[in-house]
Amino acid sequence: ETWSRQIKMDEETPLLSENRLSESRQGLLRHDTIAALKSIRHQGFLKNGSLKSIRRLKFDPSSHASVLFRFTGSVWGNVMPYCILNCVITWVVAYLRGHGYDFTCKPLGHKFMAMLVSFLVVARSGIIYARYTAARNYLANLYSACRSLVRVANALSAEDKSDKGKQWRRQVAQDALILLKVSMAALEFRSNHRNIWEASDISGDVSNELLVEHDLIAKKWAHGHRTSLDENLRAPTYLALKLRITICSQRQELDTSTRFHPLSEQFLFKFVSDYTAAFHGLIKLITTQFPFPLVQMARTVLFFWVFTLPLCLLHDESSRCFKVMTMVFFITYGFMGLEYVSMELDDPFGDDPNDFDNKGMAEMVYEDVYVNMYKTDGEDSAFELRNFMAEVNAKKRAT
Repeated sequence: ETWSRQIKMDEETPLLSENRLSESRQGLLRHDTIAALKSIRHQGFLKNGSLKSIRRLKFDPSSHASVLFRFTGSVWGNVMPYCILNCVITWVVAYLRGHGYDFTCKPLGHKFMAMLVSFLVVARSGIIYARYTAARNYLANLYSACRSLVRVANALSAEDKSDKGKQWRRQVAQDALILLKVSMAALEFRSNHRNIWEASDISGDVSNELLVEHDLIAKKWAHGHRTSLDENLRAPTYLALKLRITICSQRQELDTSTRFHPLSEQFLFKFVSDYTAAFHGLIKLITTQFPFPLVQMARTVLFFWVFTLPLCLLHDESSRCFKVMTMVFFITYGFMGLEYVSMELDDPFGDDPNDFDNKGMAEMVYEDVYVNMYKTDGEDSAFELRNFMAEVNAKKRAT
């Protein structure tokens, strides 16, 4: 019951007042506090008060019916118009042939072209799927580096229980989470066109001011025109610098007896470097499109082959129009469907059913960080960090 009240209060005002915060803590000082903290979600709340789960396209591969007749996440909606159009073309060609106008042709040349179409379509699908899995691996590296950075920073400075030590650990965790949040927003810019520089609910007021400052400087000294995508993708690199500076501040913030060795500091820098390397890998995938000449050639040959298919099949089967229409329907679905699968997987960041729920997975990282803060500095520090992230998200609901 106490935790349910906590959720309702957070939905109304994410930044808890001190009185309510104390009341919530009294009910959570039990052995299951960690489990309660891990149940927190940040991006928003459903209307019925329950919390959002990670968006995953779930299906049962062992159930043929659920796979064959599932519409959500499939390409049926995109491919169906082409299937129907090709069936109409088949009927028109058969009708005209029955009235003395024969547009059919021998299928020999079409058979040779089928090999070329198959190679282009299947090869493109394979390359796109490789890029899709590479993007997921880079995302996993982002989440792993963020988690590990906070864990190791807490472990190295755990002996310093002073207020400055707790503040330093909380600042490292806060900068790491804001870096992750901004990275997720940058990856989705192509889908929602939401500029990071103009949204304090993404990075918070302080970090947003830093991003705006860096953006103005970059534009002032730019060597050429930069698109909005370019500007948004460079935002996480600025926050990575801020995180490195925060790590270096341990030399002043931590107690003399608990300051860790410069080699340990370099170990933390290694996690930041791993993070930026993974993000630059994602930038490489986003900014390196599939070669246009290959896409153009594949699509040109595909459309020509698919929509001339009725002319070849009706050459020997003119009296069986509906049989040919059935064949044309499913052949069109197969080849056009593979092309649309490639188009769907080429940009896996957004809100489509087959896209990664990178924000939902990032929120799991937030929760793991809260648990680490709780185990190192106690409940006060964990709640303060959690409320900071909730306050950042609240700016979006307020606007």
